[in-house]
Amino acid sequence: MNIEAIPVKIETTQHSSQPEQLVFGLLQEIHAHLQRLQQDGQTFRIDLKSLPLSEHNRSQLIALLGQGEISCEFNSSGSSRIYETAYSGIWWITHYSPDQQIMAEFIDICLIPDILASHPDDVLDAEKRLAHYLKNL
Repeated sequence: MNIEAIPVKIETTQHSSQPEQLVFGLLQEIHAHLQRLQQDGQTFRIDLKSLPLSEHNRSQLIALLGQGEISCEFNSSGSSRIYETAYSGIWWITHYSPDQQIMAEFIDICLIPDILASHPDDVLDAEKRLAHYLKNL
């Protein structure tokens, strides 16, 4: 039998509003970590790049988690975007290369991502600079 003679039927799937199995599992994991954060302050990070997420899975997860009121963007050898989802304590963090390719992507379950906290050395430097400024007024 010639390969061209084999009938091929292409079927497309309709994407429902129900989360796909992988996304549903991630939501359950996020919920469990959110409970731990609320109960004893335990934080957790999910590395999305390490998961077999399709673009549809990623888009669905973004849509289901939504976006809250807090967001931040900064540049340091590429840009980074951080925002709290519509669920307090669940943060979406994306780091981009200089050509805007996603280099790393995480969901952090925490009160505030560590990357947004001032480093103690930077605070010390700021105190010294402000003291110097005030002394020289």
